[in-house]
Amino acid sequence: MKQYHHIPVERFLNRVQRPGRYVGREWNIPQKDFENADVQMVMAFPDLYEVGMSHLGLRILYEVVNQAADFAMERVMAPGPDLEALLRAEDTPLFSLETNRAVGDFDILGFSIQYELSATNILNILDLSGIPLRADQRDHSHAIVIGGGPCVYNPEPFAPFFDVLLIGEGEEAILEFLTLYKEMRPGTSDAHRIAFLEAVGKLQGFYVPVLYREENGAMVPLKDAPAVVKKRYIKDLNQAVFPQKPLVPHTSIIHDRGVLELFRGCLRGCRFCQAGMIYRPRREKSVDTLVCDAAAVIQNSGYDELGLLSLSTMDYSHIDTLVHTLTENYSDQGISLSLPSLRMDAFSVELAKEVQKVRKGTLTLAPEAGSQRLRNVINKNISETDIVDTAVTAFRNGFHSLKFYLMIGLPFEEEEDIEGIKDLITTVKRATGKGLNLSVSIGTFVPKAQTPFQWCGQEAGETVTAKQRDLKSWAKTQKGVRLGYHDFETSFLEAVIARGDRKVADLIERGFQLGARLDGWSEYFRYDLWLHAMAETDIDAKEYATRWLSPDQSLPWDHISCGVSKAFLQKEYEKAVAARSTPHCAEDVCAGCGIGCRKAGERP
Repeated sequence: MKQYHHIPVERFLNRVQRPGRYVGREWNIPQKDFENADVQMVMAFPDLYEVGMSHLGLRILYEVVNQAADFAMERVMAPGPDLEALLRAEDTPLFSLETNRAVGDFDILGFSIQYELSATNILNILDLSGIPLRADQRDHSHAIVIGGGPCVYNPEPFAPFFDVLLIGEGEEAILEFLTLYKEMRPGTSDAHRIAFLEAVGKLQGFYVPVLYREENGAMVPLKDAPAVVKKRYIKDLNQAVFPQKPLVPHTSIIHDRGVLELFRGCLRGCRFCQAGMIYRPRREKSVDTLVCDAAAVIQNSGYDELGLLSLSTMDYSHIDTLVHTLTENYSDQGISLSLPSLRMDAFSVELAKEVQKVRKGTLTLAPEAGSQRLRNVINKNISETDIVDTAVTAFRNGFHSLKFYLMIGLPFEEEEDIEGIKDLITTVKRATGKGLNLSVSIGTFVPKAQTPFQWCGQEAGETVTAKQRDLKSWAKTQKGVRLGYHDFETSFLEAVIARGDRKVADLIERGFQLGARLDGWSEYFRYDLWLHAMAETDIDAKEYATRWLSPDQSLPWDHISCGVSKAFLQKEYEKAVAARSTPHCAEDVCAGCGIGCRKAGERP
């Protein structure tokens, strides 16, 4: 039986600010012999516990693996600075939450990569686990390091740190991967490890970076690795595993509530939105399945709130039936429902009114852009009338606090579009009359792989910050309007990694060595460290973020397929140049994106 190092966690708990992050033993932990499973995996979420435990994908994979008799999955999160300092000072490795075993002792270490700025956290977890940062420095004695999530649709900035990257959804793929590991036992010799990685590279959805090299800006396969790695996705969500006994943390987390996943995919086709492209096709759960999930989650967790989670949740085809059923079943018990941002119509407001019978909060609307021309550019198929009418309807139905999400720095944005944000807010305030409190969140556009805007450069930092200051100054003169935005530096670094090639891995590693950690948290982010890393690696980060690319040139991520064709993305880019919109999938004939849910020209 394999021997493990057990870490005496208790000696650290009274010396850290939030010991609840590291205790483990949450309610609903599986009753399982973790240490004696045939294949033992630890899943890392490269952010703090309160973020990791809010992520549904991690919970789903945890449930999938731990339902299998032969496999076990434990968890580890990024340590806070206080625990990291203690571990390094006392030469103690990072440990799992379930059994407090050293992370480096597991067969497999997995990472869920949801955000580009978690890159240095990944390296920190590897380093604290005693695992070499780069895959080419590891041998058969080290864990196989695998990653997945939306960020790996451009895998190259992360590729040198990973043995394997999974493209797409993991419920079925992870079991195939673990089964292959059990059969081949790659930990017995370096030759076995190489043979295992070559075998993994033949499975659909698995990208093995060592089997590819860069030639003229494109990644070319070696041996018989596939030229294009096609994503994995679950075809029938009603048959998919869902955690009906969710882990209930001892400490507060970001989204501290039960969750229902209504569907995956999106009908809308916003051109800036990576999620709307990579999660196609749209697949719904039935109302019966969701009602069953809701009953189990409430009974097994004690939560008094259920979040209805999906991209564009209001597009669920049975949303009214589902909301009425859940409200009828649980409102008398004081259990509330929560929705993400609403669709811009009266139906959404009426539904939100019913949802918030138990606990009324702020409604969120996402106009994204201030002018109709720019909404056409990004394919946000709503008019100013839709926006204003929805705000007025919400206000008259008792919602006196609204939140707007808007973006600046969008491709083909002009000065008139920034003035359009002011005009839109003024029009909404005038239409609703006195008493509306409007919170406006201004995001900065970040170009992402696998979208129609993947060829577009990010706007220069000085231009973006000037727009931010202008909008902030203007908002201060408007009664009942509160406007906020994030510093440009984090959006810039996000763009560098999102559009990077393998050379960007050098920048990430140097940033980590200089002390960059938890870059997604404003209190920990240090842009000066990244400036030093850019200078020392001689990497022109601005070139990666701001360059405009030709639609016919090779891209660092062309060997990765999300199922949406490059020809479709090019067509959508050309429509953006002409400020022409494309009707979303529920309204008109299929646009022929290539995902194959129906034939082009066929009506839904």
